[in-house]
Amino acid sequence: MRAVRPWIVVGAGLYLAAVLDAGAAEPLSIGAARPQFLLAFLTAFALCLPPRGSLLCGFGAGVLQGALAGANLTHYVISRTLSAFLVSWSRSLKLDPKWWVVGLYGAATCFVAQAILMFLAPPPEIGPFLGATILSAFSTGAITVPTFAAARRVLEFTYG
Repeated sequence: MRAVRPWIVVGAGLYLAAVLDAGAAEPLSIGAARPQFLLAFLTAFALCLPPRGSLLCGFGAGVLQGALAGANLTHYVISRTLSAFLVSWSRSLKLDPKWWVVGLYGAATCFVAQAILMFLAPPPEIGPFLGATILSAFSTGAITVPTFAAARRVLEFTYG
């Protein structure tokens, strides 16, 4: 069986994540904890791709997130691209991708991406923004685990 081209899988996955972010994130939110599907898919793909591919994945996720938000794309592109690079770079730590490690990666990626976004485009009130970010990080980490399992199988990923 031929290997699937990674850019097709990543493009389709990011598009699916954008659709889920636009349609399913609000009904699935619990209080201020709104799941970030694009960040979950971004983390899963960044764990499976080399740094260059992760940068492109982060750029695509930033463009899609900015388009969904109807805001300045620059803030989202920079925050998502840097987050994807950090996840891909952190693979050099050689952590075994157990389910809880992948969940922590997802939560940390959500927190770091939103923190970078907070510095690039400061919200009117930082306290509620940080509270919502911390709560969203937990739900994003939970979504990252099955997403990574699927991405690893499809992209024929062997860690390290």
